Amino acid sequence: MPTGKSISLFLIDGTADGVVSYELFNWTGKGYKVPRSRLKELSDREDLKRAGVYFLIGRDETDSEAAYIGEAGEVYKCLLQHLDKDFWTEAIIFISKDEKLGKAHLKYLEYTLYKSAAEAARYSLLNDNTPIQPVISESWQAIMNEFSEHICLLIGTMGYKIFEKLTKATIPK
Repeated sequence: MPTGKSISLFLIDGTADGVVSYELFNWTGKGYKVPRSRLKELSDREDLKRAGVYFLIGRDETDSEAAYIGEAGEVYKCLLQHLDKDFWTEAIIFISKDEKLGKAHLKYLEYTLYKSAAEAARYSLLNDNTPIQPVISESWQAIMNEFSEHICLLIGTMGYKIFEKLTKATIPK
């Protein structure tokens, strides 16, 4: 039976369409929803200089929902390098508040999130390469799978259904 969750939203600049941070109580992660036009304003946020995973969200050339899923040792710096990609309008960022995400953990998260999004087939995935599963211990896989579940929950709460499969409606007779 699913249990209730409590999420904290903080409107960093006091506006609903600005930068928003998301925290799930009793979780070491933290999420950010950042409009592309506001990215450069975040250069002084120390927690965005940490390692994490990120999503670039927008529309592809056919006007379908599209995403790029990546990982980086320093998320903010990496996002600046993606400003040459024209499709995205928002970045979704996830970091660990306890700074315990190493490169293998990030690669595993990127792999599982990409795989889940590809299976849902709801967004066009614009990654140049398909992430591969890194070797990490069974215990760390369990920890990262739970971290990934929290990311999926928060992204859905942000309004992006990238991990939810489309279902065909059945019309009763």
